[in-house]
Amino acid sequence: MNNQRLRYFASSLFRYFSDRSCPYCKNHSVVKIDRKFGVTRLFECQSCHLYFRHPKDKQDFNQQFYQEKYVEHGLTTHIPNLDLLEEYKADNFKGSDKDFSFIIRMIKLLTGSKPIRIIDYGASWGYASFQFRSAGFEVQSFEISKPMAEQGNELLQLDIQSEMSGLKPGSDVFFSAHVIEHLSDIHAMIDAARALLKPDGLFIAICPNGSGAYRKKHPEIYSSLWGMVHPNFISGDFYGTVFKRQPYLIASSPYKNLNAFGSWDHATQITEDLSGEELLIACAIHQVRENS
Repeated sequence: MNNQRLRYFASSLFRYFSDRSCPYCKNHSVVKIDRKFGVTRLFECQSCHLYFRHPKDKQDFNQQFYQEKYVEHGLTTHIPNLDLLEEYKADNFKGSDKDFSFIIRMIKLLTGSKPIRIIDYGASWGYASFQFRSAGFEVQSFEISKPMAEQGNELLQLDIQSEMSGLKPGSDVFFSAHVIEHLSDIHAMIDAARALLKPDGLFIAICPNGSGAYRKKHPEIYSSLWGMVHPNFISGDFYGTVFKRQPYLIASSPYKNLNAFGSWDHATQITEDLSGEELLIACAIHQVRENS
């Protein structure tokens, strides 16, 4: 067990009896769903249906933690050597584990392929922002980790901001990939999307799937997807509660029904099969459904 995990275990043990209220809606009615190492538990809020790890992180945890050398599997935080990076850049990351060509196709289907102004929220070192720019999108990027942002700006000639004040409003899409599960304050992310999107803009988020259908299909994998760096486990029920008045499309990988992305009218609520490993939501965050 490395030093970081030892500190996490010790902190969890020390704070085992700390406040168990939901970090999103503050409700105190929670139910235990899973447990790890005896001292960390996954609770479901009975009000908003957020699955969250307990002990919870402090509000300023992300601001401190992600200035360190946090490492996650694959290209998320591991930057390839310069020769391999040049190959990725030349081929627009095709074939890598961060090939966003399919995601770009989905975004174009959801927006009608118009000229797209996009915010890449939680951009890491910019592999997605680079591909969005190559696809013709007008890109603004935000990354809380200053070391990651600086490397992306240098290596990919991007303009990744580490302060939200550096982002301008008026975007068509507020996009995040595997960010929301890390946050100690989900409200701040949703509020930022509302502030930065146009009236008809879309909030699009991709994250590990905490939905019951996936848990039933793959219980062991499900249990591995929450923990130290994933304090939240997002489900379709959570999104359906948070955005109960907004139009949305919720689906899970491998996103078999691509027609749904192109035919969604931005006025209704659609939930596709939620038994896949990755969860996606596209929400018209400023719209209010009639009779909602």
